[in-house]
Amino acid sequence: MLKQIFLLLLLLLFIISNSYAQGWEEKSVINLAKSSPTPDLLSIEASFLQAKAEEQKLNDLFRATLKAGTSHQETNERAIIQFQPIFTPIKQNYLELSQQFQGGVKAKASISTDQRSAMSSFSGTFVNATTTTLAFNLEFDLWKDFLGRLSQAQTNSAKLQRKRALLESEINQANFVLAVRRIYWALVANNESLQISRELKVMAQKQYRDAKKRLANSISDKAEVARYQAQLYSRESGITYLEYQRELLIKELTNLIPQIGESEFQLGEYDLDKTVAEVLSCTAKIGASSSIPWSDTDWDDVVKLLKEFQHEQVKLAQSYSDIDLKLIGGVQAVGVGSIEERSNYRRGSYQDSWDDINNTNRTGYNVGLSLTIPLGSERAKTEKTQEKLAKKRVEAQILRTQSQIQSTHKQLIKSIRMLTNMVRSQKLNSKALKLRVNEMNKKFSQARVSVNDLINDQDAQLNSNLAVIDTQLQVLNTLFDYLSVFTKTQCTFNRI
Repeated sequence: MLKQIFLLLLLLLFIISNSYAQGWEEKSVINLAKSSPTPDLLSIEASFLQAKAEEQKLNDLFRATLKAGTSHQETNERAIIQFQPIFTPIKQNYLELSQQFQGGVKAKASISTDQRSAMSSFSGTFVNATTTTLAFNLEFDLWKDFLGRLSQAQTNSAKLQRKRALLESEINQANFVLAVRRIYWALVANNESLQISRELKVMAQKQYRDAKKRLANSISDKAEVARYQAQLYSRESGITYLEYQRELLIKELTNLIPQIGESEFQLGEYDLDKTVAEVLSCTAKIGASSSIPWSDTDWDDVVKLLKEFQHEQVKLAQSYSDIDLKLIGGVQAVGVGSIEERSNYRRGSYQDSWDDINNTNRTGYNVGLSLTIPLGSERAKTEKTQEKLAKKRVEAQILRTQSQIQSTHKQLIKSIRMLTNMVRSQKLNSKALKLRVNEMNKKFSQARVSVNDLINDQDAQLNSNLAVIDTQLQVLNTLFDYLSVFTKTQCTFNRI
């Protein structure tokens, strides 16, 4: 019975250890990066929301606004002049509906009431004398914003900025995933380097032990033992440095995805051969087209939006020193409710003021022009400066983006070809060095070569193997650079 329990505990421990050892695969890291509220993704979303909010705030300027107010005032003051009446209490109310249109037109409709009472020995008594005013006013821009020239440019600019922010948000989200994948595959390369270094450390430990045995049997000397010991320390130092690099990479990954740091990070299974095949297939597909695959990138659409935005910004800058000519007009009807009931005694009400408007034509109108002319040449100079700024600032973004698109596609195939050739040469070098190390071991056992020669060849083999891994990682990073611009590239390696 105890034996069965012991075996059951061992099996349970094995299952737990296996489940704990199961690490992060690339797919699971990508899924976590996409689904988690990471700082980078939140910043990307905030940038888009900022542009969207700016557009909405501008559009809000062209929506109707309703204002209302009321006040009650009483006083106990004495008239400065004996026959001047002191009105108290005074009750005032108003309701106003206004809207600014994109065609350079402002409209306002309002109703207001003023009800007051007063007592004077000369003027008599007023009880709730009421004035009601109905008004409708229009303002037409005849020059600066004629037919909405200025306001439409402002609206278009905000709309273009929002569209651009949306495109850049999608691009940045794809680049965020690529940044995560860069670190993941750097960890894979680091893991491969650690495996090679640890295997060679085991070999160095064996050689060191054998050397000490030979020394004990007076076959070798202390110098040989010290040389093997130095090699072992060198291997351990290299492993420690790779482990240090691994921790830095895990820190970078945790900065991108904080949830990764909630437990000890362990790499899951990965298939290097499959990944290499995907990279070669992807680069071959990209290289099949000599022209730029515009359908694989959104940056060309960003450039189009930038050009349109530049045009609108120039229009806004060119209006800076314009004259401002407005036609202002309106109609209003004023009714007064103050009915004389007896000598020196008047009483009113809201209804009386309405009746006065309805029963009697109390309508009036006003019309006028407003002209503002900037004087001096300084504003014109400022306008020219702003116009240049609008052109140059956006033009710099356009040229930088266009150059990035063209150079990225042009250089990819050349870079991949050179790096692939480097990997091929390095692998052949490693293969040749492996054969040489085997022969050197035989010669060393026959006392035909020195320990320094053997260890130098072993170090050369290690460095060559590590160089192969570093160059393969560089191939991946070069492709990642390409995919950061051409984010919609249709290939298996581009896990969009």
